[in-house]
Amino acid sequence: LKKGIIMAKQRQAFNPYSVFAKSFCGITSKVNPLTDAELLSQNAKANGIENFVEDKKAGNWKMMATFCMLNTKLHTYIQGVAGSGKDTIVEQICAEFRIPFKAFAFKDGINANNWVCRTELRATASGGTESFVSDGELARAVKGFKGRDGKLYPYVILLSDMDRARPQDLEILRNALQVGNSAYLIDNVRGGAIPVLPGTIFIATGKIGRAHV
Repeated sequence: LKKGIIMAKQRQAFNPYSVFAKSFCGITSKVNPLTDAELLSQNAKANGIENFVEDKKAGNWKMMATFCMLNTKLHTYIQGVAGSGKDTIVEQICAEFRIPFKAFAFKDGINANNWVCRTELRATASGGTESFVSDGELARAVKGFKGRDGKLYPYVILLSDMDRARPQDLEILRNALQVGNSAYLIDNVRGGAIPVLPGTIFIATGKIGRAHV
């Protein structure tokens, strides 16, 4: 009987759907009850660094970034020089707390319209091909991550090098960055708007800004 109780406790300890809290960079928050397999199946798993060195000094920028993501849940811009770890800290927080994660980078030649929707080819019954428009990675992310428990979990969406974005790309995101339940993405190809799941957080990073990391 005693052995059975111990085994039952061990099974309970490894329950991936149990809700628990943990502390990271001095900030405590609940961990989402999502497994690696779930996150990987939808390409939403953040790749954290094993043995990541936390900075728990009060007021440091990593603590502030963690606080914004986990406590205030407001869209945030992190500014700093190249190699300072801006993108890394965002992905690490998502890995620690099992938050669905998606990253996009503003680079030369990038068209943000393709993040919202994209044109693909598919085979037809007659043996030919036809084009069709489907949701892009960003459009799918703003709708939320559906867990095996049936719940929708908001994503953290990283917009890397946002200071390099073109005005037309920023226009697509402008309404998605609204605070509240009225945020949406503009679909310039199919027309209309794509609602953003409440709780979705956009974290932008760049080299230009007033404060320095």
